[in-house]
Amino acid sequence: VSFELRLLRKASVLAAERRGASARLETELDGRAQRAAELARHIAITEPKLAALRKQLGEVEATLQRARVDQRENERLLREGQLRLAALQG
Repeated sequence: VSFELRLLRKASVLAAERRGASARLETELDGRAQRAAELARHIAITEPKLAALRKQLGEVEATLQRARVDQRENERLLREGQLRLAALQG
């Protein structure tokens, strides 16, 4: 009888430990689900902003490219003007 009581106590303790572990895991899972929901909301807010910034970046890069082309053309015209001036003075 005492052997059976020890087994029952041991089983009871193990069951309680499993319930405790299960409760901790459920709590952790709930916390992770809440964090996932927060991250999803943050992403939903951030993605449109990121898309707008990417669009602006594309516009800035295009403007920069045009400015570089204009700069090269102005430098070419300056060199031509300097050569003509030197030829006229020379």
